[in-house]
Amino acid sequence: MGRQPVWGDGNVVVLFGRDSSGDPVGVQLASGALHVTPIGYIEGNGGAVRTVNTGSQQTAAITGDVVDVQVDTDGVFIQIGADPTAVLNTGYRLFAGAVFRFMITSGNKIAAILASGTGNLWYHVVG
Repeated sequence: MGRQPVWGDGNVVVLFGRDSSGDPVGVQLASGALHVTPIGYIEGNGGAVRTVNTGSQQTAAITGDVVDVQVDTDGVFIQIGADPTAVLNTGYRLFAGAVFRFMITSGNKIAAILASGTGNLWYHVVG
């Protein structure tokens, strides 16, 4: 028998999409079973949500060195650092429904910005 994939401790999103209501969801492996979980509520070792708008918004300092990030609006730009400022069309561009994993320095923050409107950025420490 070949090597088996290692999925981690339940904090790994293996697929994402939208449910019948159009809300973003992920499929998460937890305790040996797959669970469909609304994006923004995926379990981690701690997580929070930050409103995103047309001005650069920062999260609180994040304790941990690996963080999963999701947004509910396309075109969110982020910057990561000790005191970051997000700027449109620079840094990382995130898309709605996708889960992005970043390695950070513990204590860093995530700044986010949108060209127009408002949205949400969820971040979850996973390592």
